[in-house]
Amino acid sequence: MRKDFGEGEPTSILADRSSVRLDPDAVEVNTVVFEQLVRSGARQDLERAVEIYRGDYLAEVDLDDADSLAPFLFERQRLRELSLACLKSLIGLRAGAG
Repeated sequence: MRKDFGEGEPTSILADRSSVRLDPDAVEVNTVVFEQLVRSGARQDLERAVEIYRGDYLAEVDLDDADSLAPFLFERQRLRELSLACLKSLIGLRAGAG
């Protein structure tokens, strides 16, 4: 992993005896950015959120096959609903602006 992500400072990989994870301060995650933009509610942020959302979360993965994947299916649905709310808010802002 370090080979793929690089070994420069600061490293984007955090590891200890029990886990290996990406440093949230060193990487940008689209779903996190998307949620922050939608929560902002500002027209410019909503427009950027619409650009970021490119379809269902893990769309290429069949999440209906295993019960262990249910949390991912829940997240897919939650993000889909958030994107619809974002679009509705943006339509309201644009309609209000004429």
